[in-house]
Amino acid sequence: MKKLIALILVLTMVFTLAACGKTDTNPDTTPTDETVDTEDTTPIDEPDEPAVDADATAEPDEPEAPVDEDKPAEQKPAEQKPAEQKPAEQKPAEQKPAEQKPAEQKPAEQKPTEQKPTEQKPAEQKPATPETPAGATDASLSDIIADILDGVSDLPMVGDIELTAENFSYYTFIDAIDGAEAMASEAMIGSIAHSVVLVRLPAGSDAETVAKDIKDNANPRKWICVEAEQVTVTVRGNLVLLVMSSTATADAITANFEANY
Repeated sequence: MKKLIALILVLTMVFTLAACGKTDTNPDTTPTDETVDTEDTTPIDEPDEPAVDADATAEPDEPEAPVDEDKPAEQKPAEQKPAEQKPAEQKPAEQKPAEQKPAEQKPAEQKPTEQKPTEQKPAEQKPATPETPAGATDASLSDIIADILDGVSDLPMVGDIELTAENFSYYTFIDAIDGAEAMASEAMIGSIAHSVVLVRLPAGSDAETVAKDIKDNANPRKWICVEAEQVTVTVRGNLVLLVMSSTATADAITANFEANY
């Protein structure tokens, strides 16, 4: 505000001085002294124009806000841009293969081992005895029956009977077979049911079929008044054994036959 007032005063003085200068140079004003001294060349001093205050002409500044000395000046943190870090170029280290020298290997000294010839005795070779098939024997039928009856307890008094074409069916319960041998061993007392029949079939006969026929047709009541407790038919090779007796006697005779033939 003070600067504005000062500016107005300065301008007023400038205009006043300018007006005074104009009245002094009026052409109608006649000098009283007609003689003009042409030699007086001293210029008439014109009043100097007052210097214009630059501060007065400048636009008034906006009132400055009072500074609070008690408050610390606010400082804005300088913006820091993260420095660009370029990854360091790493060159792979050149690895040179280590020079490996082959280890010198000396051949081990090998001493020849002393080898003594082993004495080899020729193995004693015994002549192989051909295995006798089950039931194949040259023994007579009477000897075989005596063998299988040996040691059997509670055995009644028996007698051997050689079978022929006429009595073959009575003891074996089948028709006579050409070329077959047969023998029976029965109790000598007719009231005791006990009968053992042994048949040797000719070579090439089907012993299993013959044994089945005997088993299917055997009659444990052939004595009429008595009956055998058990009937067993066993095949060993070309031998067929029929036993009709008590259970213990039949099992014992059959076991002896299977064990020995």
